[in-house]
Amino acid sequence: MIREGHRPGGTWNPKSVNDFESMLNILPYSPNNGYLTRKNIAYNLQYLEYLQKQLDEMIFSEVLQKMVIKSYIITGMSIVEALFAYLLRYKNEFATSEWKSVHKNNFNNEKEMQVGEAHFRIQTEVFKRVERYECDMSLDAMIKKIKDKKIIGFNNKTMFDVLSYLRKFRNKVHLYASDSGQTEYYSFSIEQQLAMKYSLIMVLSHPIFCADSTLIDTLYDFLKLSQEDVKRLQSAHL
Repeated sequence: MIREGHRPGGTWNPKSVNDFESMLNILPYSPNNGYLTRKNIAYNLQYLEYLQKQLDEMIFSEVLQKMVIKSYIITGMSIVEALFAYLLRYKNEFATSEWKSVHKNNFNNEKEMQVGEAHFRIQTEVFKRVERYECDMSLDAMIKKIKDKKIIGFNNKTMFDVLSYLRKFRNKVHLYASDSGQTEYYSFSIEQQLAMKYSLIMVLSHPIFCADSTLIDTLYDFLKLSQEDVKRLQSAHL
């Protein structure tokens, strides 16, 4: 059902992928996959614009609304992850190692070692020195490194805390039950979606990522928070 004030029918055209690409201050032919990163971020920004239009204009059941919010947050944090990974590689700060695991061995695998009430098992792992290579790096590690190294500065001192909070919801892509005991219905809220919008506009409009600040208001208009949104977000206990 369409919300009051929005006309049904007709067509809607999202902003073009090329427009989103042109706003990203990412070198397309950099050695760290700048071209693919730009493309992927642009595709997902277009998808977020579509999701925001759904939230603005459609009347959903509460369950469906939360599923849209889930998609929004997961996609939004994927964009943040892609931007941060590119930045860390560009700054030569992405995690690397010169030791590669070549063998794991369970020592006395069937026997347990008990210390007090705790039970332990010993495992050995063999590493080989190799030419330095890029390791896997979690989004949590990226956020912490960018914050600790002061690679990006935000006017809002809690920005990294908000990103760390939202990062936890990336794992909600899995449908199996978690230790929290909460279904997805209770895991997602409109306040979290507003926090994601706020985080995205802060990151995307930062000079380190934004190629043209004069176009922020028009190209990223779907990420703007209304005064009501700001009040709602400020009063939320995230």
